[in-house]
Amino acid sequence: MRRQTNTPAGLSAIYSEGINLAEWQRPSATAVRGFASELVRHKPNFSLCQILPADVDAEALAALIPDTNKTLKHARIAFLQDIRLLCDMYACLFDLQQIGLRMTVLNRAMCPKFHVDQVVCRLICTYFGAGTEWLPESAVNRAGPELQMATDIQCINEGHVALLKGEKWPGNAGRGIVHRSPAASASRPRLVMTLDSVM
Repeated sequence: MRRQTNTPAGLSAIYSEGINLAEWQRPSATAVRGFASELVRHKPNFSLCQILPADVDAEALAALIPDTNKTLKHARIAFLQDIRLLCDMYACLFDLQQIGLRMTVLNRAMCPKFHVDQVVCRLICTYFGAGTEWLPESAVNRAGPELQMATDIQCINEGHVALLKGEKWPGNAGRGIVHRSPAASASRPRLVMTLDSVM
């Protein structure tokens, strides 16, 4: 079941029994999206995979993100601040000292088939392009080889922040949220960030 919220504090609903997707439906930030668009345009092969301290400082983070356009200085600052905000929120929510951050420009679907993740709980934010697709439990066939049973495909909007409960969440084996990457191409790229716990 999904829980939607208009505030970041509402993401704590992921701890509730029966909730395997919590989505912060935040308003679009023009500066953040603007920089994300430039990053996709100028760095179509950009990929970042890094273990960071939960309290990563601004300079360390800035060194990881390309400065694609000097005229977008303020947009880049807003983008970096947003990443730090989500890292801090995720770390506080799960009491983490380290976070696994991945950010990738995608020109094809990374995980095109519906699946569950073998993780505790993953944060996903699509900064540019189509958002992650997921299935409500009524559209899932967990007993069969294909998880999708119906066509009731839902989507997490661009810019929204989602927590996806995985199979490793205590007591959640066999009930992880079923999801997939949407279609992507050179003409319809995506910029996706995920955060995972690092023990």
